[in-house]
Amino acid sequence: MLLVQLVTSFVLIWTCQAGVASHEPQTLQTALNLFDWLSGVSSNAVISKSVDVQYHDRAVTKCPPNVMFVLDGSDSVSPIGFTYSKSALVREIRSVTQIFSDVHIGVILFGSVTEEIAIVPRTPKEIESLVDQVNKLNQPRTTTAFSSALRRARTLLLAHSNTTTAYNGDQEGNIIVILSDGKTNSQNNYDIKRATIQEAKMAQNAEMLIISLSPEEADLQFLQEISQVVQEHRTAIFWSYLVACPARVIPSVSKDSGCRDLMFVVDLSDSMIKQKEIVRQYLAYIALRYRHVTNAVGVVMYSSDPSVQFNDTRIELMEDKYALADKIRSHLKFPSTGAINSDKVILESINILDLDARSRPNTLVFLTDGPPLDIQATRQAFQSAQLRGYSVLILRVGTSLSDTDLNQMTSGLTGDVYSVNNFTELYPLDLERSTCQTGNCMSISTECGSPFKFDKTTCSCGRVQDINCNCVCTNTCPLGKQQDAYCNCGCPNICQNGRALDSNCNCVCPSTCSSGKLQDANCNCVCPNTCPSGKLQDANCNCVCPNTCSSGKLQDANCNCVCPNTCPSGKLQDANCNCVCPSTCSSGKLQDANCNCVCPNTCPLGRNMNSNCNCVCPSTCSSGKLQDANCNCVCPNTCPSGKLQDAYCNCVCPSTCSSGKLQDTNCNCVCPNKCPSGKLQDANCNCVCPNTCPLGRNMDSNCNCVCPNTCPSGKLQDANCNCVCPNTCPSGKLQDANCNCVCPNTCPSGKLQDSNCNCVCPNTCPSGKLQDSNCNCVCPNTCPSGKLQDANCNCVCPNTCPSGRLHDSNCNCACLNTCPSGKLQDSNCNCVCPNTCPSGKLQDSNCNCVCPNTCPSGKLQDANCNCVCPNTCPSGKLQDANCNCICPNACEVGKIQDTNCNCVCPSECPTDKNIDSNCNCVCPKTCPPGQVLSNSCQCKCIDTQQSPHERCGCVPVCQGPYVYNYNTCSCVFPSKVCSQSEYSCQNNQVAYRNSDDQCVCSCSSGFAGPRCDIVLKSDLCDNCYYDNGNYYAGLPGHCDMYVNCIPNGNYSNQSRPTSFTPRVMSCPPGTYYITRPDGWKGCDFLTNGVCFADLCRTLPPFSKYSDPTACQIYWQCTVDKVVPSKGCCEAGQAFDEKRQTCVTNKTCSGTCSLTENSYNFCPYDVTPYNPNEFFYKSVPWAKLICLPGFVMDLSVCRCVSMPYPSRVAGCEPTVDIDFEISTDNEEDQVPRVIVPAVGRVGNFSGNQDLTLKMFAGSGFYTNYFQINLKLYLPNVPTGAQRMAVVTNADCNKRESVSITLDNKNLYFKIYQSELDQAAEVTLPYSGAADGNGWYSIILIYKKVDSNVFELTGQVGNITQTYGGSLRAYIATRNCALHLGYGFNYTSLVGYTDNFQVWRCNPNNNLE
Repeated sequence: MLLVQLVTSFVLIWTCQAGVASHEPQTLQTALNLFDWLSGVSSNAVISKSVDVQYHDRAVTKCPPNVMFVLDGSDSVSPIGFTYSKSALVREIRSVTQIFSDVHIGVILFGSVTEEIAIVPRTPKEIESLVDQVNKLNQPRTTTAFSSALRRARTLLLAHSNTTTAYNGDQEGNIIVILSDGKTNSQNNYDIKRATIQEAKMAQNAEMLIISLSPEEADLQFLQEISQVVQEHRTAIFWSYLVACPARVIPSVSKDSGCRDLMFVVDLSDSMIKQKEIVRQYLAYIALRYRHVTNAVGVVMYSSDPSVQFNDTRIELMEDKYALADKIRSHLKFPSTGAINSDKVILESINILDLDARSRPNTLVFLTDGPPLDIQATRQAFQSAQLRGYSVLILRVGTSLSDTDLNQMTSGLTGDVYSVNNFTELYPLDLERSTCQTGNCMSISTECGSPFKFDKTTCSCGRVQDINCNCVCTNTCPLGKQQDAYCNCGCPNICQNGRALDSNCNCVCPSTCSSGKLQDANCNCVCPNTCPSGKLQDANCNCVCPNTCSSGKLQDANCNCVCPNTCPSGKLQDANCNCVCPSTCSSGKLQDANCNCVCPNTCPLGRNMNSNCNCVCPSTCSSGKLQDANCNCVCPNTCPSGKLQDAYCNCVCPSTCSSGKLQDTNCNCVCPNKCPSGKLQDANCNCVCPNTCPLGRNMDSNCNCVCPNTCPSGKLQDANCNCVCPNTCPSGKLQDANCNCVCPNTCPSGKLQDSNCNCVCPNTCPSGKLQDSNCNCVCPNTCPSGKLQDANCNCVCPNTCPSGRLHDSNCNCACLNTCPSGKLQDSNCNCVCPNTCPSGKLQDSNCNCVCPNTCPSGKLQDANCNCVCPNTCPSGKLQDANCNCICPNACEVGKIQDTNCNCVCPSECPTDKNIDSNCNCVCPKTCPPGQVLSNSCQCKCIDTQQSPHERCGCVPVCQGPYVYNYNTCSCVFPSKVCSQSEYSCQNNQVAYRNSDDQCVCSCSSGFAGPRCDIVLKSDLCDNCYYDNGNYYAGLPGHCDMYVNCIPNGNYSNQSRPTSFTPRVMSCPPGTYYITRPDGWKGCDFLTNGVCFADLCRTLPPFSKYSDPTACQIYWQCTVDKVVPSKGCCEAGQAFDEKRQTCVTNKTCSGTCSLTENSYNFCPYDVTPYNPNEFFYKSVPWAKLICLPGFVMDLSVCRCVSMPYPSRVAGCEPTVDIDFEISTDNEEDQVPRVIVPAVGRVGNFSGNQDLTLKMFAGSGFYTNYFQINLKLYLPNVPTGAQRMAVVTNADCNKRESVSITLDNKNLYFKIYQSELDQAAEVTLPYSGAADGNGWYSIILIYKKVDSNVFELTGQVGNITQTYGGSLRAYIATRNCALHLGYGFNYTSLVGYTDNFQVWRCNPNNNLE
């Protein structure tokens, strides 16, 4: 522990020193936070994976934060541990709500039951009410439903996240705080932990921060697996370190403000790049602050990082702030390293503003956290901006940029400088004071709203760089307080650790302690003193002993239990305070009154008492003797007959033996050793032989008679001790002195004796030779005259022939080979042709004259060896170098040549269009004035609010009560108008009677709803949601209706449209516009999600509330606080919310019907062969999908639970495109070209995209799914980068189904629903094309058994099936299926044909 403290101290000192030298500001508090972190590491209490001096490496940067507390109430947590957890929970609720004003909080308690406190916005008073709820929670005990609680927390956070309240316009920050020991009390502990880790991973993948607080001894390893931060419950969460959000924000700039165009210039440094996500979220937030203003905003950063493209670090001026915020969030790239080239980034910004054609006042907003590398160059850049009329506003973060450097950098013009300590303090800066009030420069009102007044004394609009027409507060604040943007006097600081601000801005605890107690730093009531070791403090801070004593004992000052009395000297007290002897006596003794051990008896005369109380003799006997009854020493035993006892009681013989002998046990004298076998002992114990040897022999040690001498090696002794040979020699041989058999005679020189003593030659002759009498090898024959014998007795010629020749039989040299017919041999035996070839030709091996070179493929040689084409070209064409017949002239751009060299257009136009001279498809007709032609050659009105009519031209939308009369082509007053008493419409709209004589509101352009109560403004689509190829949005105040947002104009499929026209739609009866837990939005049952427009969410159960569109209509809430049904009062009655009933109201004279907003017909139709898919009859291209396991039932006009039929009557492809016809469909803009022998095909050149929006937002829930197409590649892709063929990778998300390829392989990939792991089949496509070079490609994904699926890929005749486990349908993706495009893939370059998508098996009509 000492070593850890030493290391901690060293790191603390080093950190403080680093804070002085670093470009990134450091403070002592930061160093102390680091010290706390290190202390936590030393005690295994905390623990983030790395230390960031400003924010945690997984800090939440999306704001405001939503926090869901998950409280463990299972048996694994003790009752005192549960109390600790609740105390920590209350502390953190107060802490986080005091730090962040917009934080929303919810609580989940789990155990045997789960209890939830909804996550909603709360006032300070409601926060205290929440604290009371938490304090009253009871521990449910039993099992630990860890994974379910974590899943529920994740689901609630996702459902609660709202883009309208997110500072960045996209997503709020989500945090889960777990208060648990991380233990389970279940036998399936492993399964619970594995499921919990999986849930935690899903939460972290959803960008949620998980913090764990342990109330007692915990399973730290498990908590660290599921959390980014783990700490002990007594340590307060350092929210300002984990959440990079501001304490508060200010409202958006009002719509009527006149604001300059703003170019945010980000001066990147290494320290700013570390905070890049915080900077990114701030830039998105500031863009949305100006969303109601007509000014434009842009962003410029400077980067020297070669991996970052130039256009990725800048966004030019944009008026659409939502699109700008989306671009900042998704496309703006920060480099990996900083480059503080302030002058360069300012000059780039000036260039962008110079090119802008808006001619509006501009302001450069310069964001920096440190001094530039070149102050002089930066000053010149600022001066250049001012000379062009651009004002400069500086946002200074931290203290690294000193006032001196700032003055030098801006030439002392520091009037518009905002200084903050960190990046999150940028949020509440009121920049519009310097950007939106320009005095004489722009027309603004000097009328200030309460509590402001206009300060005319500071109005000075003569300077470009300063704008001082300010509205100031009428009041001043007392010392120590500051004014906010609304002139409220508030405290400048924020309290932490559960403290609150008092009226003097001091951080104080919210409650006081009882008498005798003090408050610690965390506002806990604690005793002022500690107790000595061994004692505890009671509730009144008294030091008491932890235990009581048994009866009869008292406690001393040290809490020891002692007896009340003492014992006399020599005795001790036992456990019951009795006086007893300190020790017991040994067996056989008794204790007297003085604790002495005494014997109970005395001994007879002549004996003494020993220590064991035995009577013993006064003396002992020597060793080996015993005492008899009279204490005499006697031997214990008697000796056998013939022996006597000596003084030591040993039995001894009465006499001794002569020298050399020993006495045996019977006192006989015997020899000490025995003799070996064959010998005897004499009287002196010597071992002697029993016999003697004959004369001439000696006795050996074994009493054997042996010869006195031995024979030499190889000879034996006979009976007379003579040495003789052991064997005799064969006939004809003699023995020598060494017993060897030798021949009696020797052989002449050069010969050897054989085994029979014959003289023979030592060697044999080689085959073909004989030996003469002298053992020489000689040939048996002689050679004819003129030849010699060689060493092998062959007759050979005496001379050799030159190379290439051989001897004939007479030793003459002749040629080795003969020549073929037609050739002769020269003097060197070479075969040569008899004739030579003409110049320019060579002779081949057959003496034919041939050309020396061959011609390239496709050409022939003429008689003079020239390469010529085999055929001639038809009239009007020329041959190129490759013998191709080509046209003599090229065509103009956009045309191609036909077979007759005529310049023609490359493709034909649809039947309703003609081709002009430039090959453009043009409409054959013109439109009347006021109308223009659409892409489909239909006349449409220039004014989109008008509709075309064949006779009347553009029909306007009639205003007020007027209706359009097509006979007179004018707006006329309706003949059957309903009075206000009969039926009232809102927004000055008029009701008239329809053909059924019912009053119906006639809503003019710009209004909708049954009472024309809905104003159709473009902002209804501000937060629209993309699904199924359409954009949708909820309708504020209505759960039974929604907005279908129709994009205006043409837009890229890969980008969000910039503007929409809203169209109000009603949900099918019984359904509501909800948000499901997975984020999907649309009409569905309330049991599957939440309607955020539902007022029941904020009302008590069973409440009712009135419909804003009609006085008679009301809505009924249920016990679950959701709206289930619609009610209607009788005519002449209105619904009274206070009384919760219908009351008489004469002004409410209309009538209503419960089916007023419901369809009296079903607007849908079902896709043939796929009852899971349906569409609006009026919008058949916008496909909708029921949930898995549901099908559209037209009789009730909604999706109902019904297993998807495993068999469909008939089978047709959902998509079938043969490219034979050119289309004018926004989904299919792929050009067609004609390929010989194939016909028309789709031509993809790298920027085409065939979009199938029917698959957007829909899963592939059918039991059989197949994609077919034919593909031709004019060039094989280079490198390993994959090219998209068919994918639904879009919207910055990877695909769930795709076919892609690279330079070698085709890849067939799917992702299963709810799983994050791909299944992929890889097939090489080389050699798989047909004779024309086309590849037939098929992907099949089918269900083969219950929860068993199969993925197959096929190219040509090559098929392969995925070998792994597949158990779910293909996953859902919100964006469309594409042919030729895929996110993160290169776009397709090639030709396609016969593209089909099947949701049934085309090979089996019944599957």
